Parts: sequence; structure tokens; C-alpha cells
Amino acid sequence: MKKQAIKATAFLLLLSATATAADIRPVISAMDMARSDNEEQALYVSYTVDLPAMSVPTNTEVILTPVVRFGGDSIELQPVILAGRSAYLAHQRNHNLPVGTDIVRAKGEALTRTAKLAWRPEMKQSVLTFRAETIGCRCKEEGAGSLPDMLAMDFTPKMFDLIIPSAQLTAMEQKVDEIVKTRSLSKKAYVNFKVNSTTLLPDYKTNPRELKAIMATIDSVRSDKDLSVETVLIHGYASPEGSYENNRRLAEGRTNSLKNYVDKNYGFGTKLHTASTAEDWTGLKEWVTASNLPNRQGLLEIIDSNLQPDAKDAQMKAKYPTEYATLLAQAYPTLRRTDYRIDYVVKTFTDPKTIAVLIETAPDKLSAEEVILLARSYDEGSTERISTMDKAADLFPDNQVAQLYGAFLALENKDLARAEKLLNRGGTSPVADYARGVLLHYKGENAEALPYLKKASAAGIEGAKEAQDVVESHLR
Repeated sequence: MKKQAIKATAFLLLLSATATAADIRPVISAMDMARSDNEEQALYVSYTVDLPAMSVPTNTEVILTPVVRFGGDSIELQPVILAGRSAYLAHQRNHNLPVGTDIVRAKGEALTRTAKLAWRPEMKQSVLTFRAETIGCRCKEEGAGSLPDMLAMDFTPKMFDLIIPSAQLTAMEQKVDEIVKTRSLSKKAYVNFKVNSTTLLPDYKTNPRELKAIMATIDSVRSDKDLSVETVLIHGYASPEGSYENNRRLAEGRTNSLKNYVDKNYGFGTKLHTASTAEDWTGLKEWVTASNLPNRQGLLEIIDSNLQPDAKDAQMKAKYPTEYATLLAQAYPTLRRTDYRIDYVVKTFTDPKTIAVLIETAPDKLSAEEVILLARSYDEGSTERISTMDKAADLFPDNQVAQLYGAFLALENKDLARAEKLLNRGGTSPVADYARGVLLHYKGENAEALPYLKKASAAGIEGAKEAQDVVESHLR
């Protein structure tokens, strides 16, 4: 049997008469309370009654009743009578002691007693004390008395001391040099064409400004030695006024004109792709929804209807002419646009010094694994290592490993709100089960924590079995 035990130093138990009687001073020593740490589930109590410092008068007896108090309840243990000579002999002759009562001569040997109590959850905080009753002495006051608390024990199990499964977290990571970091840069352009024309005129209206912005965006990627362009997508849109077929022709033709212009300047070849949308009804719906047009709801019903595009446009014009004029003047010009997107790949970084610079200047170039690599370059437990791991969690909310690293650091610091936030993005792996179990344990929700820890323990996650044992001890 294993016990959780704390030995008490000797305590002096004072059983005092009044000024007209001699003090009787029995000594209680070697007091101990221990909880069994196995399936037996018991509380063990032991103590020793030593010789009184002064003799007990011959006709006097002192009844000591050990009492274990816990959670507003108490249990009395077998009493012990320390009797003077005449009192002792009288009990021997009369056999009048209650069953289970010990009587000893006050001048006899020290008396050691133990007791075993069935464990109850309320016993996690227990106090051992003694009730004393002096009978037969010539005192002004005789009878029962409550003694001060003598031994207080707290058997509440300790909280789990977090073990971070570092090796298993590392095993979940992708290798830095196997990660392809694809990024995208998207913008809008409003290139102008003459009515019904698909020919791009670089100097027409605001085209110099619009084309310059497109080139600047492309150059920002092409000029960066850490980036390489994979594809460029140009997507042209037309507005709904006029016939659908003509709008389809315009959207497609104008998109191809811009494509040719870009390809002439950069020679992207097969990396350059196009798409076109004849009439941007989705964009129109968004514009009307955000507007304060008087008949906004009526317009939206037409836009959402199953009518063909030309019929929709005609009905809006006929039914709401004032609002339609506003659409022509304000909404439709914003729909005649070109969206363009540049997809590019960022090179891999393995030098911690380079990563340390990029995390401050261009964190979008990094992967979670590269930031974690930087964190590991710092000493275990250092402020730099911890703060860098935390940055990985904040920079890469979709990376489950980064979220788990951050969650374990938060659990270690007892920042339960942050740990819960990160674990919500931490996936469903056995390592995540372990972290969730520990989080629930720290929140005091041990019954809810146990299933997670059992699953993690069955999967062999480092620390999960120890956490499971601690949680089960809290539930006993």
C-alpha cells in the first residue's frame, strides 16, 4: 500500500484543571493521516499517547476521543481512557466499559493506535483533533472539552505538471525544404475602352495610370529575388446594360487585349491566363445591397430572379427608371473592370539569422515551419524561443502544429483563454486530444478531461498517461 503522508511533529495536548487541581499533561505524538493510493481507497489515522507529565489522581480518568473532521462532518474513533489507580481497578472489577474502549494506567507504557476509515471525497481536507473529558478530579469545571486542531492534512491531488510532447510535435511538422510556399497578390484595374470597342489604347482617358499600376504590381513580385512568378490571371468583367451576347464579346475581347499588352511587356507566355464574365450580376447585387436606393428590395428581387440577363436588365429599367439611371451612372462603371492575380512561390529559408530578419520585415514570406526552426535555434526555455513560438501561432492560424505549440506554451503559463483559442484551430490529432484534456483539467473539468486523456494515452502521447492518472485521482 502506497500512502500520501505528512508526518506531524509532536504536539503537546494540554488537559487543564482549574487553579485548584493539578495539571494533567498527556502528550500526543507521532500523529499521521495518510490516504491510500490504490483501489482500496481508505484514510489511515495513527497517533501515540505518551506518559503524562504529572500523575493522574487515583480516582480520576481522562477520556481522549480522536475525531477526524472533514467537510462539515466528523467521525469519532475508538476512545482511550487514561486512568488513575483506583479508577482503573474499578473498571477492571466492574467490566463496565463500552465495547471498543481502551483503558490504560496513566503510569503505563505509551499507547499507539491506528484506525482505518473508508475514503470519502470530502476527506480531501481532513483535521485530526481530540475531544477530552476529565472525570473524578476536584475541579471547578468538569466534563467534555474540545481541543484545538492538532493535525490538518490536505489530500487534494496536485494539478498535473505539464509535460510537452516535443518529439511528437516535431514528428507532425513538414520538413522545411519540402514546403512549397505559394502566395497570391490580387488587385483591380479599370482600363477604359471606347464604346463597343475591344482595342486597348494605352493613352485613352485614365489608362496610363491604370496600366502603370498593373505593371508596378507585377514588378513588385518579379524584382524580389526571393519570389518567382508561377501564373498571372487576368479576369475581365462587363456591366449588365445592353445585350448579353455583346457584353460577352466585349468582356472576352477586352480581357485578351490586356493580356496581349502584359505579355508584350513581360513575355509570360504560358504562365499568363485569362477569364471573362459577360455581366457581373454578383457585383451588382453587392452594390445595390449596400446602397440606400428607395426601391432597393424590388431591384434585388429582380436580380435574384430566374429571368434571363437581358430580361432582368429590361425589367429594372422599366419598373424602376429613376433607380436604373443611378445604376447606369454610379454602379455599372464599377462593374466594368479587370481583376488580376499574380501567383508566386517564395524561396525556402533555413538560416535562422535570415528568418529572424524576415519575421520582422516580411513575415508573409515565411512558413510556420521556418519560424519554428528559428525558435529552436534559441536556448530551451529562453524568452526568445517562447516568443518566437508564440509568433508562429499568431502568424499561421491555419497551421495546426503552430497552434499546438502555442497552446502548450499557453498551458504552461496557465493562460487558459489563449490555450483554448489556439486549440480551437489545433485539429483532431492525439496530441491535440492530450492538450485539450490538460486544458479541461486546469479548468477543473476533470470528468470532461478524462476521455481526451484516455485517447491520447492509448495513442502513446508523451505525458498523457501521467495526466490521466492525476485526473483520475481528482475524480476519486
